[in-house]
Amino acid sequence: MNWDLVLDIAIVLGKSLLLLVCLLVFIAYILLADRKVWAAVQLRRGPNVVGPFGLFQSFADLIKFALKEPIIPAGANKGIFLLAPFISCLLALGAWAVIPVAEGWAIADINVGILYVLAISSLGVYGIIMAGWASNSKYPFMSALRSAAQMVSYEVSIGFVIITVLLCVGSLNLSAVVEAQQNRGLAHALGVPWLSILNWYFIPLFPMFVVFFISALAETNRPPFDLAEAESELVAGFMVEYSSTPYLLFMLGEYVAIMTMCSLTTILFLGGWAPPV
Repeated sequence: MNWDLVLDIAIVLGKSLLLLVCLLVFIAYILLADRKVWAAVQLRRGPNVVGPFGLFQSFADLIKFALKEPIIPAGANKGIFLLAPFISCLLALGAWAVIPVAEGWAIADINVGILYVLAISSLGVYGIIMAGWASNSKYPFMSALRSAAQMVSYEVSIGFVIITVLLCVGSLNLSAVVEAQQNRGLAHALGVPWLSILNWYFIPLFPMFVVFFISALAETNRPPFDLAEAESELVAGFMVEYSSTPYLLFMLGEYVAIMTMCSLTTILFLGGWAPPV
């Protein structure tokens, strides 16, 4: 038996599990913060009962969703109906395989990491289309079409913005993008390499940074680009027929995608990890 191969597989599985746990716990509190912000906008208190200051609310919701009985419409295509949320959630989590969370710490530090993220985000549209079609209802189907059109259209602008960053870096590796903002740039030209913030690409590429931020909002259906889930005419969007764990998987995939876009914004324009002192 090749013990080196077994050890490498064990290390990758361990890093994957650690990243997954940290990501899900972080998203639980990001979701709580999001609910608190919208509660403040609507002049109400928000979650504040489960745990101190409501800190355990997301975990209570997880238990609630896991224990509820899923309701499947009688006319729905049950196989595709249940497969769609798994596809959306798995693809969203799979994008994190190439995200460098620290220097030298990435599950798969491949040379085409940016292309991998773009491919995974593009495939995520299929989960939405499958959900809208399999529900056999006009409301989720309309929303699936709107959401797919919005996501595909703004992927074009995201791709063009990423190309401008790649022209500055000369590599498709996400770790190389971060290292380029640490080891070369305006700070080194001025003779102050310790002031690495001057190397960050959001300074020379500020218009591209703004376009990427707006496109990321549209890609993840965040306000003001939440037309795909407009409550006034589409109830709850393509997820309107979903409940229980399938609904939870859609919401989890959406917030994981939000975190992915946040990390890409940091990696591409804000220097990534902090340089060693």
